[in-house]
Amino acid sequence: MTVTKGGSFADPIQAPGTPEADWQAWPGWESLPEVSLGSFDRVVVVAAHPDDEVLGFGGAIALLSASGAEVTVVAVTDGEGSHPDSDVISASDLVKVRAAETRAALAELGAADSDVVRLRISDTKVGAYEDEVADQIARLVHDADLVVAPWTSDVHGDHEAAGRAAVRAAKAAGLACWLYPVWMWHWAQPGDLRVPWRSAARILLPPTVLDRKKAAVKRFVSQIAPRARARATHRSCLRRNWRTICATGRWFSGERHTTHTGRQHGGHPRRVLRENVPRHSRPLAPCRALVRAPQVRPHRGEPAPAPLPPRL
Repeated sequence: MTVTKGGSFADPIQAPGTPEADWQAWPGWESLPEVSLGSFDRVVVVAAHPDDEVLGFGGAIALLSASGAEVTVVAVTDGEGSHPDSDVISASDLVKVRAAETRAALAELGAADSDVVRLRISDTKVGAYEDEVADQIARLVHDADLVVAPWTSDVHGDHEAAGRAAVRAAKAAGLACWLYPVWMWHWAQPGDLRVPWRSAARILLPPTVLDRKKAAVKRFVSQIAPRARARATHRSCLRRNWRTICATGRWFSGERHTTHTGRQHGGHPRRVLRENVPRHSRPLAPCRALVRAPQVRPHRGEPAPAPLPPRL
């Protein structure tokens, strides 16, 4: 952990994080338009690691599956790097465990018949194989209606590279690409100017779907059990959060913020998504867990984070 002279953290993922209560109290959620999932026949959901698709888009996967849409999950890595120094499980065994956890989680979402395509890119090394990942995703989206992937400014190397690859593949196919953050809820703050809120949208989750998503995240035992390290702790906090946020962002390029009008190449809208439950179904005492998580720090195998997007 590196702290600068001004008291800030050189690695924003290792910073204490934004309290969940701050996100809950932010009035900006009400200004985000709702987005419908009723018009898609096939959706390809890209995940940098097994469980990202459930944390970021799990409620939507449940809704899509219930509507009869076909969902294909693309696991870019097998997540074998989450426990690099474990004396309990080897990397090869962890691959099998996490693949089984993904299947179990999809079953909880009512998406047991979904295809899961494993690209088997080395965990923490997605950026080095970004062109290969883009080519493989392109072959999988030829008959899809929508591509969903990690946000390209999530400040996590694997997430960002997977997102960029998905954006390229979607652009080549003339498809919309929605992007969901995972770590953004930790390093950003409500109304943060580094986040493109003006192009955001939200997906309302009925209580039954919210319960499905919570049950799905619980299936990733390898990531939330007591022996799991920092990234697992972060996911455990997301799991317990009653609101179950999911989001995707207006595109940031790697070098600069693009100030387009929110329309993607080919005329398809690019949206930011956030999953939440209707106001009337919110519990009286939400737990305190979302992005406050990492008091435990990310494991040593975690890739160095990319620079934060510039403030506007």
